Amino acid sequence: MSILAPFKRIGLVAGLFLTAQINLAQAQDSIPSLIIPDGKLTIVQDPKIDRLLALKKEVNEDIDRMYYRIQLYYGSLNKAEKILGEFRSLYPDWRANLYFETPYYKVHVGRYTSRLTADQRLAEVKKKFPSAFLLAPQK
Repeated sequence: MSILAPFKRIGLVAGLFLTAQINLAQAQDSIPSLIIPDGKLTIVQDPKIDRLLALKKEVNEDIDRMYYRIQLYYGSLNKAEKILGEFRSLYPDWRANLYFETPYYKVHVGRYTSRLTADQRLAEVKKKFPSAFLLAPQK
């Protein structure tokens, strides 16, 4: 896959989003105000919205795969939340997230494009979290 592939998809997603926004604006202009006497509301959703959401999810996953990350922990939710809180208190300006991948919760830190930067950050993190290790980008 080309490094530009996710960005092409972003362009496609943006185009679909703009089209949906324009269609929504036009539809809103043509719909009279509604009074719903029985309290039931039926929402008719354009099928393009589901397609747009699926594409956005795929693009986000592709982009996330392009970065080095540091994994601090995997295991129970309680311990993962504790480690995430401890990390955020020590490094408030760093990106840190909690993920669930059956059956474990994982704490990941950073999104680094270069191995050098990731290794430097890993060395710093290992001082407080000795079991931390580097996750390479998926090709």
